[in-house]
Amino acid sequence: DRLFDLAALLVVGAAALVALPAAAGQAGAALAIVLAVSAVSGWLLLDRRGVALLQTAGARLGPWASGWVGSPQSRLVQLHHALRALSPQTLVWAGALTALAYALYFGQCWLLAQAAGLPVGVGPVSYATALGSLVTLLPISISGLGTREATLILYLGAAGVQPESALGFSLLIFAVFYAGSGALGLMAWWLKPAPWPRASLETSGGLHTGEGQA
Repeated sequence: DRLFDLAALLVVGAAALVALPAAAGQAGAALAIVLAVSAVSGWLLLDRRGVALLQTAGARLGPWASGWVGSPQSRLVQLHHALRALSPQTLVWAGALTALAYALYFGQCWLLAQAAGLPVGVGPVSYATALGSLVTLLPISISGLGTREATLILYLGAAGVQPESALGFSLLIFAVFYAGSGALGLMAWWLKPAPWPRASLETSGGLHTGEGQA
């Protein structure tokens, strides 16, 4: 499911670069890079030769990478088989549901922008939030704080939005979709926590009962 999310963000992010007037001279190159990376990634994951190439490269990285790439039972091989098992009908349904989910998400972001008084339409808001979501994938901040704000300020600034307004809009996104969703999840967990099998906790090393120990 995360691959469909990433693909949707890459498509909207590429459209954002093309639609940006300040980067009109570089939009074609950026779009070509995104398409090339997507094509190569798809070949590496779907084709057996691509998987074999990644396994060879992973084997040279050391034992720590074998669980992810190197071994025949690695997560890479499992992902390859799972993707090959998807039928065209499944891909169409998954793509349609992903598009619907992001349409709802971008619509909610546009409503937040309207509530904050931003003078932009749904297009720039969708483009900015998509780029902000892509930037938050980089493991350099907590929940994307700072990186998302910088991205939204730069992109919406090109659309005529003041930096402080873009910053407030980005913080609204964090409050609604991160802190707000987390608070709802916390309440749900508090009211009806998920059962934790005792045996799995004891065998995983996360819980020690003292039995059998001197």
